Amino acid sequence: MAQLLIITTLDVLGRRNNREHHVIANLAPKFDRVAVVFRRRGRTGKTLRDLLTEEVEVIPKGAITYHAVDPKLNPAEGAVREFAQRREGWAGQALAAALDSAGILRDWLTVRALTRAAQDAADRDMPVVCEAFGPWAAAAAIALQRDGRVERTVYVDRDYEPGFMKSPLRRTWAAHAEARAASRADLTLSIGRRLAARFAGLPGAEVRISPTGVDCERFTPQRRQHPAPHLVFTGQVAAWSGTEEVLAAMEELLPQVPNLRLTIMGPCEEAYRRHLAPQIAALARHVDWRGDLPRDQVAAALDAASIGLATFRPHPLRIHATPLKLMEYLASGLPVIALEGSEAGDIVTASGAGLTCQTTGPAIAATIRRMLSDPVAYARMSEAGPPLATEHDWVKVLDREYALVTGGLLYDAQEAIA
Repeated sequence: MAQLLIITTLDVLGRRNNREHHVIANLAPKFDRVAVVFRRRGRTGKTLRDLLTEEVEVIPKGAITYHAVDPKLNPAEGAVREFAQRREGWAGQALAAALDSAGILRDWLTVRALTRAAQDAADRDMPVVCEAFGPWAAAAAIALQRDGRVERTVYVDRDYEPGFMKSPLRRTWAAHAEARAASRADLTLSIGRRLAARFAGLPGAEVRISPTGVDCERFTPQRRQHPAPHLVFTGQVAAWSGTEEVLAAMEELLPQVPNLRLTIMGPCEEAYRRHLAPQIAALARHVDWRGDLPRDQVAAALDAASIGLATFRPHPLRIHATPLKLMEYLASGLPVIALEGSEAGDIVTASGAGLTCQTTGPAIAATIRRMLSDPVAYARMSEAGPPLATEHDWVKVLDREYALVTGGLLYDAQEAIA
């Protein structure tokens, strides 16, 4: 008998289709008990008293018990960033950097709140295997292991954490937290090679690759023969997503490709939506922005498109990422255009499932033009995607991950009981 304890800063009950959701779906049935401790997204309209209060709500859902943690200094998502953006120029940048440095206190309070909730969630009557997503969750798991509450800690390295930070001080703090997590956890699972390379030679770090997966049953692997001028982007729409550059590329291409279309699916903070509004309005007949859609509608939209976009800006956060959207494009047989010199670009190049380019309007336009003008190469790219996606099916990825996560612990425990 054993318990799976998951600790994460992702609001798993407020989000969908993140790695945590697939881990829960695929690994939970393999354990006797499962608890998920997560940081809840800050709600809007919080008072100062609310911001200085720590709360935990225990939510049973079938065989899984969720512990929703609202730490101190947990404002509404994007509220601090929008507050800083109200001041233009250097004043806004300086304020953003100062507030980001102060975010170190928020990180520490998050670790403390997750640790307290996980202490209550960890079962005292059986071995506890903990998957901790990100360095703040790993810090909580390591504290529990030090106190004898966790038998095995696995740090899930799924993001380049300093990439979220604006201030040099907080970036240094985050990088230290990542290195500490990798060196003290029993195992580190990096989702890509660029992430794993950060820990090469780090004393105490045992690093393995457990890649981003895809729910292959949800997507139809079409073998596309003819490149139609229909682009698609799915996922978070933010400054780093390259949307502005894609729209600039469309403006360049439309005189030669008048039926060019772009479908955008995914959430977007209101401030950035307002920023994009003039560009979108200028291309209104060619851009269909559908917002955050249910998964079945996403799959249908990928079926209807011809080229998947992963042309992120060369931001450290995105260079290291293996986005879910990439695997979903490949599973659908969509040829992909990805950022050159990124993890996504490496995958596309190695598989032959698409092309890479720099994230500028002219470079993206030239790459789209190249893909549209070569049906033979396009069909070859389409055929290359589904086999790679099949190897990254979440069931296969997480079967392998289960063996790594347990590391023989369950067998040792059973032998001790016998």
